[in-house]
Amino acid sequence: MSQAFTTTPADRRVAAIAAQCVMCGLCLPHCPSYLVTRNEAESPRGRLALMARIATGQATGDSQPSLDSCLACGRCERVCPPKVPFIEALILTRSGRARTREHWAGQLARRLARRPALLQMLLRGAVAVRAFSPSAFRRRTNLDGLASTISARAARHTRANGTKARTDLILAGCAAHTLERSSVEAISFVAAIAGAKPVIDDARCCGALDQHLGFASPPCMPIVDEPDRIVAINSGCTAAWQRRLATPAITGVASWLEQQWPQLVDRFATRPMRIALHVPCTQQGLAGEAESMRRLIDQLPGAIRLELPVQPGCCGAAGTYCMNQPAISQQLGATVAEQIRMLHPDIVVSANGGCRAQLSQALFDLGTPMLVLHPAELVADYLNGRPE
Repeated sequence: MSQAFTTTPADRRVAAIAAQCVMCGLCLPHCPSYLVTRNEAESPRGRLALMARIATGQATGDSQPSLDSCLACGRCERVCPPKVPFIEALILTRSGRARTREHWAGQLARRLARRPALLQMLLRGAVAVRAFSPSAFRRRTNLDGLASTISARAARHTRANGTKARTDLILAGCAAHTLERSSVEAISFVAAIAGAKPVIDDARCCGALDQHLGFASPPCMPIVDEPDRIVAINSGCTAAWQRRLATPAITGVASWLEQQWPQLVDRFATRPMRIALHVPCTQQGLAGEAESMRRLIDQLPGAIRLELPVQPGCCGAAGTYCMNQPAISQQLGATVAEQIRMLHPDIVVSANGGCRAQLSQALFDLGTPMLVLHPAELVADYLNGRPE
């Protein structure tokens, strides 16, 4: 005899969310995975219909490729007329499923994110290998040199300023000393020049990787100090923190950089540069962040902002998605990289670390390698913060 299906509060919430969908299809042109597969089951409304069946016991949550192929980018929510909270339903559904479909590489990446010291050690090998790569494929910035430049200039600026610096808590995340090291150094440099006292926090994990896969997020460490502002350097982390913390508010990096502008505007060098702006999916969901990014580039002396000609512009990284769903991820990355290549930019700017890595690889594969920078790295460049 089969066991009767028992609904949980999470099931009932998922069913209620799915019932809000009016099946209008306005989300379809904005769903990256649907645009690749053209499979109705892999559209937002198709996934909501499946989630409703799972929530009511009409389908099993195990082995559902259409749910696994969702990037959880949230683009469907932003164009949905009734504002169906799709991501909430997806996370709840994934949390109740048997977790048998996560690729081993995704599991490894998620676990390494908890152990930054081990991740840093493993990446040292990659850095050593990169030292022997052609110079065109290497960053033109010397990260160790930038760190020493930051320290020296920050000290001089503090002595000259003579005023009490603001304290900005920088949530650097799990990859602070590995994948995001240059971003952390650049944002520290910009903060010092602007008269702020940056406090780098690399002990707190936003939980985005776990949450999107349906795992419980790591415990959220309380913020016991009282900084003037709290900034997350990665747009994905910013979005995750804003979901988890109502107060204090977490500021996105573009908005934070714009707040520093009055202290920076007279210090910029003029650099004629064509800058392709990539707005990550997570940044698009942060109020005012995309527009702040556009204004930043437009105000840099000599900069020409280039926008991607075709949307949705999703690069396909999406945390560990690039490892769990490599075929769709690579196709999305190649599409965006081709759009960038056609713009003939000097550099690319993106506020998400995963997007920067994905686009760097996709551009390399196209035979047009170029720098893909964090917004703070771009601003530091214009402040002469990087040794040539």
